[in-house]
Amino acid sequence: MTVSADPVVDSDVTPPLWLLQFDGKTSNDLLWEPRFIALLQRVLPMISVPLCDGMGLPAVVADFLSGNPATVWIAEHRYLMVSVSRRHFASSKGLLWIDCRSAGPAIGFIARSYHRPGEDKVAIFANTRQPGVEVSAPFLASAIRWLLDGDANIVEVSISNSAGRVRFLDPQILGTGAPRQRVRRRARRRRASA
Repeated sequence: MTVSADPVVDSDVTPPLWLLQFDGKTSNDLLWEPRFIALLQRVLPMISVPLCDGMGLPAVVADFLSGNPATVWIAEHRYLMVSVSRRHFASSKGLLWIDCRSAGPAIGFIARSYHRPGEDKVAIFANTRQPGVEVSAPFLASAIRWLLDGDANIVEVSISNSAGRVRFLDPQILGTGAPRQRVRRRARRRRASA
């Protein structure tokens, strides 16, 4: 479904303040808003999501939002967040984060996908428009809090930027992965020759 955005309300220079009205509403209410779908299609990069059968990022976000209805909340009168489960795959979770007061706006999405019993893989996507910044600090803080709320062991973390470049991070950075085993090397004692 493609809906043209209102150029006055949804331009690259006007923050989408209209999203702030969704505080306390459901993810379904958000999906039924034509400006929201247009915003996703305009702002999110058209990169494929490896954890979701290679679907494009805007379609993946809509797919997660169309699962069980979740409550939308606004933090600090600025950041829209909604934690959702993927339709037909309740063990796959997602977090949508939007900075409603930034032009563009800055959007982040996390897909947390079931890998094996007790193990998850995480893919983080962001569209920051700041040169040299792949993930904004407020989004990263929200992402870490959300990821630490789960009880599964995270075995893989990847971050994709707007250009589709993927970087893999050590899951230990989140403090949720299995502890690394230290390799001990025995010191060889040298015997003094007499």
